[in-house]
Amino acid sequence: MGIAGAGFDHDVMLYAFLLDADPAGCSLEELARRRLDLKLGAAPEQHADIILELYRQLEPAIDARGLRELYSTIELPLARVLARMERSGVLIDRTELQRLSTMMEGAIARLTERIHTLAGKPFNISSPQQLGRVLFEDLNLPAPVKYGKGKVVSTAADVLETLAPDHEIVRLVLEYRQLTKLKGTYVDALPLLVDARDGRLHTSFNQAGAATGRLSSSNPNLQNIPVRTELGREIRAAFVPRAGWKLVTADYSQIELRLLAHFSGDPLLVQSFRDGEDIHTRTASEVMGVPPMMVTPEARRDAKAVNFGIVYGISAFGLAPVRRHTHVVRPRAAHPRYEQPQSECPRLRRAHSGQLAAARHRGGPDQAGHGARAGRDRKRRLSIRDAAASARRAGLRMPARRGGSGFEFGQTRDGGRPRAFGAAGGRYRRGRQLAGCEVGRARFSLPTFSDFRAS
Repeated sequence: MGIAGAGFDHDVMLYAFLLDADPAGCSLEELARRRLDLKLGAAPEQHADIILELYRQLEPAIDARGLRELYSTIELPLARVLARMERSGVLIDRTELQRLSTMMEGAIARLTERIHTLAGKPFNISSPQQLGRVLFEDLNLPAPVKYGKGKVVSTAADVLETLAPDHEIVRLVLEYRQLTKLKGTYVDALPLLVDARDGRLHTSFNQAGAATGRLSSSNPNLQNIPVRTELGREIRAAFVPRAGWKLVTADYSQIELRLLAHFSGDPLLVQSFRDGEDIHTRTASEVMGVPPMMVTPEARRDAKAVNFGIVYGISAFGLAPVRRHTHVVRPRAAHPRYEQPQSECPRLRRAHSGQLAAARHRGGPDQAGHGARAGRDRKRRLSIRDAAASARRAGLRMPARRGGSGFEFGQTRDGGRPRAFGAAGGRYRRGRQLAGCEVGRARFSLPTFSDFRAS
């Protein structure tokens, strides 16, 4: 319409998210129910009255909790960046997606025929009930203790992954599921969502969509396209720039571990970064007892899960499923070196203990140095033990995980400066309170939004 919006200084959704970090409680309907004990109707005038009343409640709370700077310098400017990104959209190569669809259709047909041959009869592979009967009754595969809906034996991915190494039919079912999901969710669906007016795909970025502060994407979800598989990379390659432009991706290298090294001051961790070591390769090398040059990409990925799992408070039992490809993770009794990272990094252990003690004192974990997050487990119905474990992990996770390792993309003309650069990953990386950390061979400063504005 050619009208530039201005003067938007207060957003009750963002206020609520900063105060509670509860995505489920940030919609206008939930805010009206929880804070005003009102049921949201259809009348626009009621919506306006409720928003005004919520503003009167939430705006003073933001100042009282010391969240004004975080709101004014990060959250509100980010909303404008996301709006520009949503309006710009992204171009997709529909011809390439059609080629992938045809190829995947043939692969799915071949998998279906082979699965039916192994089962000894045709059945609906997409039906959990029929699949469960074939696997656990007809073929007598070891049935899991876990049950799905309707008290039937579960055929969830984690159940099948434990059986896949020993049974070809299970491996093929997992492959079938992946292909049908990618084909239906992305390859066939994305071309139908292209805007006919500009020929581009427009997603919605949800600023209050995850308790950790990460952004999420919806209608369509563009952030869950696999990157580790060849097929996932081919789907990503169908996102193309306009003529004469390039797509640029950028990410910080092991940012959470670098921040951990900075804040804990642990000499071993700091020295590893200053020496230019790859922390994940080093972990895989030490745990597997092989030289770094012999660490496979799969082993490094598993070691990465170990490193971040320990940093954010996951147990050895929680890490056990990582053993899909390697023997990096084992239960603590069988692999006492599980605790080696913390035993060799005493300052890391003290940093964890100090953060948990501070979170207990505040009544919630710190949110990127500003305010406290209120824990909400109303709908999850957690036991006291599970709720305590969840709160402990949140206490370790929140200071570093205001955002997360996402991707950031922009478009630049060949050989030119970036014209626009929008952030589609975590937000904490642009927090001024973290600027100027010095870990590694060179000093680095985390940018603010002035670095991302159009030139």
